[in-house]
Amino acid sequence: MASGFWVMAKDTGRFLLCHRSPLVPEPNSWGIPSGKIEKNELPIEAAKRELKEETGYHGEIEFTGMSILEVKKLKFWTFLGVVPYEFTPILNNESQGYVWTSLDNLPHPLHPGVKWTLKKDR
Repeated sequence: MASGFWVMAKDTGRFLLCHRSPLVPEPNSWGIPSGKIEKNELPIEAAKRELKEETGYHGEIEFTGMSILEVKKLKFWTFLGVVPYEFTPILNNESQGYVWTSLDNLPHPLHPGVKWTLKKDR
């Protein structure tokens, strides 16, 4: 089980995507801050923790939506979180870059989970 955030900046309406490093599954694709849900952790708690670990962000975030992907043994919660402003992420070794972008101008290749979320929500 895993969870993560689509992070949107209220001031610009743009979304944060991270360029995954060669050290993680689906390397060199663009994804959202996300990761494994630890034992006794709720999906929203895991998403918050992963956002902090992967981007250094620990400011205000408003939760406005959620979707759940279930494929075989995988269950993934995707939350939509709105932050007041775009911020400069402090990336850990799971990412090699980032971009704030609109849904009309997404970088490629996208992580398969990001593609699924976009199809589900449109």
